[in-house]
Amino acid sequence: MVIIENQSFLKGRTELMSVYTQVLNHTSIVQISKQLLPFLLLNELLEL
Repeated sequence: MVIIENQSFLKGRTELMSVYTQVLNHTSIVQISKQLLPFLLLNELLEL
């Protein structure tokens, strides 16, 4: 019985985490890409 409860708990937790990470990724990717874009462009130029 404990195993079944754990599995359903983990399933609910992973679903919650996936929603959380989707929201987090959507916001953070935009912010991070804005910050990293100059560095990525600089890297491209340095590699040429």
